[in-house]
Amino acid sequence: MFTTVHANNVFDVLGRFIHMGIDTYSFISALNCIAAQRLVRILCPLCRQPAVLGKADLVYNRVDKSFFSQPIYRAVGCEECAGLGYSGRTAIGEILELTDEVKEMILAKKPTSEIKKVAMEQGMVPIRRNGLARVKAGVTSIEELNRVTVKEWV
Repeated sequence: MFTTVHANNVFDVLGRFIHMGIDTYSFISALNCIAAQRLVRILCPLCRQPAVLGKADLVYNRVDKSFFSQPIYRAVGCEECAGLGYSGRTAIGEILELTDEVKEMILAKKPTSEIKKVAMEQGMVPIRRNGLARVKAGVTSIEELNRVTVKEWV
C-alpha cells in the first residue's frame, strides 16, 4: 500500500508519524521503505547555455570545482520554451530502505543524523545528491535544484 505524507525528506516522515501519535513499533513494522520526490524543471535543449560557477557559488552549494568535470548549464529562454529556459519536468528523489538495522535505530529513538549516516552507508542516495547528478548531466540547472531542494544538503 502507498500513502502520502507531506514532509521535506524521508527522515521527516518518521517524525510526522511520531507526532501524529502513531505507535513507533506499529508503523515501523508496517514499512518497507520511504520515498521522497520533488519535480525539477528540465532545461530547454534549444537555448540552454553553459554556466560558470564562481567561488561563492561553489561554497554556497558545498561542492568544489572538480565536482563539475563537464560543463553545467543555465536557463536562458527562447521562443520554443516561451522564454522560460525550461521545458517539462522530471523527478528527483530519495528512498530510505527500512533495513533491520535502521528499524532498530528508529525504535531506539536514535538521532536522525545517526540514522541518515547508516542509511547512506547502506547505499541511500539523498535527494540533493540525486539532483546534483541531474545538474552534472545537463538536465536541469543548479538554480532550479536550489529552488526545489530547500537546502537538503548532502
